[in-house]
Amino acid sequence: MHPDDLLPQPPDPQVESLLVRRAATERRRRGLHRAFMTAAACVLVAAGVYLGVSATTAGPNPDSIHSPARALLMTGRTYSVTDPATGVTGLVGVEDKGWGTHVALELKGVKGPLQCRLMAVGDDGRSEVVASWGVPDKGYGVPGSPDPLLLHGGTSLPQDELNHFTIQTFDGRTLATVAV
Repeated sequence: MHPDDLLPQPPDPQVESLLVRRAATERRRRGLHRAFMTAAACVLVAAGVYLGVSATTAGPNPDSIHSPARALLMTGRTYSVTDPATGVTGLVGVEDKGWGTHVALELKGVKGPLQCRLMAVGDDGRSEVVASWGVPDKGYGVPGSPDPLLLHGGTSLPQDELNHFTIQTFDGRTLATVAV
């Protein structure tokens, strides 16, 4: 036996060329796959960040049907008032709940600055604050002001025990009374 017989035989140049080409093709395929997956992950992260920022900075749209106040005013029992002395217009929506009454208010014709509250008054004279809010200088629902105020709250008074709602300033001045 010749010592050269123990050495590995050089590969066939055609087989070697084929193996090199296949390896290069596989590397390119893996590289493209990795690049595609990285791009897809970046798009998903960017979309998540955009949606998260949009949801937290835009805030809820009070005119959206998804607003609890707007939904209640559209589907619940409503009562309205326009006070000729103050020019305030209010629309109150109510809905029975196991804990009392869910209440929504749309308020127009209020000039600020004011601190106000919506009071629920029962047949027995008992009263509870449903909600309170600040009125900006420009007011709500008056020329040059933002849209009407739209808010919701609740009272422990059951709907069948409600007598009226009072929209008043913190100093006790009545802006409007909504009979129920």
